[in-house]
Amino acid sequence: MPPRSHAKAPADVEPSGRVNGRILVVDNEPDIRELVTLTLEAEGFEIVTAASGEAAIETANHSAFDLAILDVEMDGLDGIDVASRLRKEYATSAMKIVFHTGVAEGEIRPRFAGYDAYLRKPVEPLKLVNGVRRIISRK
Repeated sequence: MPPRSHAKAPADVEPSGRVNGRILVVDNEPDIRELVTLTLEAEGFEIVTAASGEAAIETANHSAFDLAILDVEMDGLDGIDVASRLRKEYATSAMKIVFHTGVAEGEIRPRFAGYDAYLRKPVEPLKLVNGVRRIISRK
């Protein structure tokens, strides 16, 4: 299935005409993708989703994103594999990475230390929005 794009309508952008940021949401669970998408779109972020690690890499190689929100536990390429590949490719190496997962943070760090934030599932919508804003605003 191709990645789902949620382009913003003009009424949903900031007065400057810019969206708050462009985010790739990667999770094999459709309900989680939808919840994260709806939460962040309501705050003015442009969201593109991918249901697998393979689709995430393909999407990221063809379009620029400020941030990727990655589930860790997925069939095929898991979120840690995706994060490693994104960091290795020049075009995606500066993309910020957030793990949004039920996997304990202590299990992630030994495999991949280059992430920008960790959000444990389930995450409260306000915590998700505030975390994403904080991370995107970092230079």
